[in-house]
Amino acid sequence: MFGNFGWRHPKPASPPGLAGSADLAHPRETVRPPQGQSHDQKGQDMSHIRVVTWPRGGESLILRSLQAALGARAPWLAEASARDDGSDPAAAPPGTRLVIEHEEFPAGVVRRFAEAVAEGHPDGVEAFRRFASEEFGRFLDFMETWGNPDAPDGRLVVPREGLRADPAAWLAWASGALDPALLLEGTALEAAAAHLATLTAETPPPTLPDFVDETLAGQIGALRLRREAVRELFQSVMERPLEEKSVLHFQGMADLDHMRDALLRSREYKALQARKAAAQNPVGELAAEGLTDQQLRFAWKLFLARAPQPEELDRLRKAGGTLAKTRAALIRSPEFLRLFNRLRGMGASGDEPRVLVHIHVPKTAGTSFNGILRAQVPKEAWLPLTVETMGDLLRLPMEARRAIRLVTGHVEHGVGQHFPQETLYLTILRKPGPRLFSFYLFVRRTPTHPLHRMVSEAQMSFADFLRNADRLPGLRNELDSGQMRRLAGMLRPQFLGREEEAFARAVHNLFSPDMIFGLTEDFDGFLQRLLALGIITQAPPLRENISPERDRFEAEVAALPPDARAIYDRFLHWDSRLYDICSAYLAGAKQPEGV
Repeated sequence: MFGNFGWRHPKPASPPGLAGSADLAHPRETVRPPQGQSHDQKGQDMSHIRVVTWPRGGESLILRSLQAALGARAPWLAEASARDDGSDPAAAPPGTRLVIEHEEFPAGVVRRFAEAVAEGHPDGVEAFRRFASEEFGRFLDFMETWGNPDAPDGRLVVPREGLRADPAAWLAWASGALDPALLLEGTALEAAAAHLATLTAETPPPTLPDFVDETLAGQIGALRLRREAVRELFQSVMERPLEEKSVLHFQGMADLDHMRDALLRSREYKALQARKAAAQNPVGELAAEGLTDQQLRFAWKLFLARAPQPEELDRLRKAGGTLAKTRAALIRSPEFLRLFNRLRGMGASGDEPRVLVHIHVPKTAGTSFNGILRAQVPKEAWLPLTVETMGDLLRLPMEARRAIRLVTGHVEHGVGQHFPQETLYLTILRKPGPRLFSFYLFVRRTPTHPLHRMVSEAQMSFADFLRNADRLPGLRNELDSGQMRRLAGMLRPQFLGREEEAFARAVHNLFSPDMIFGLTEDFDGFLQRLLALGIITQAPPLRENISPERDRFEAEVAALPPDARAIYDRFLHWDSRLYDICSAYLAGAKQPEGV
């Protein structure tokens, strides 16, 4: 049944005190006797000695060797027994000295499995895999109860692999630790070491079953976590039971935090989140052509806040059936325009003044807009805020929050939930490509920007900047469709990979009654709408929209290498869709009804 076991270890440990000694590969224990063991203390009354062994009681190599070497010099040792597997953790009587001898887990579990099969336990690779998984928990229990060499009872913890690697060193240490007067030295130590070497040769590490391949053997040698803990964590994150064939893999991870991180990065977890988002958003694959009736109904309800009648659904289907044509038909419909304009007029007056929250998307003319808004409120009613300084708001008492009339800064959607009064969100979107390039130039020319030193010292080109942003989550979340992420309230790096959900939330937020949006490319038109609605009382004179960066932007994009261009296109994907929806709506809102 068993083939050659073949556990591989580095150079055997040297005796105590010698330089160059090396631990075995398994990190939980060492095969080196404890350093600095003192043998000059007075002897102890060894009226009783308790020897506990793993994987099973009944044999102890160190005990048999010491009994043979010391004989009549230690009668109390001759009476000791190794038939103790540690299952009874009760404290030993006073004066008892504990000796704990254990195999490394891989060798021990093979020995235990062979015994279990002989007693009728199922054989085979699947049975062995599960047996090792469960047995590792019992091994941890044993080591936690008995295997601490620093316990106050002065126990001796002896790894059997150490006895095989350097019998003389371990015998000298163990004999002197039990009683300094019995310290083995010279020819007596040589004879005892030879006897121990004979015993270890008679009880070598067990051999692996033939069905255990190198991968499975490596997994068993790397176990760290308890079976129950990894199964429970997997179930809580992945929302399904963990297959038996994968349990050992997760038990080999460094800790549960590493396991959780690995699960959250997995394709399966991302697919699970995508399915959840799809369940909430039946439109599903937003880029798909040929929408189903269910998707058309969802789109109708999203834009018009009601379910369509059968004839209305038929007209929408005949409008083209694709996402782009469906979106255009809905946002240009007279009903949508009337609904939108009616909602914009709601909340303009009331018993309690509302708070204006400017979601300042970087490089969208937001700084100019902030100046206009600040002129509308007293200085003490204005709160500058960012995602990073949200704590400033949360520390304010509710009455102080009630007095705030304006919040400006690089915040994300959701700030309003922390105010007792109604909130009206204001934001400006910009064409994603020029915004991304403008952000890069701003970083380069602004010494106070946190990224300036990194960009300027490395003399990063636009392509280099894109490559760095792609591998730095804290920067990528701003540049990779950062407008969508900010307006969805999903700007933090942990939301990367949930773009469809963010897109649906951003669209919902933009077209909610508590949001008014405009475009950088029609900044003056945005201000005129705010004037007409009474949101602001004055605005600067109309100005011509001129972008001095346009020619350079187009040249830089055209010169991007293929890898950087792929990053650039991916960064623009969702923001471009969002911008197109908003631009199409605003363009339609300027036309007479029915056009």
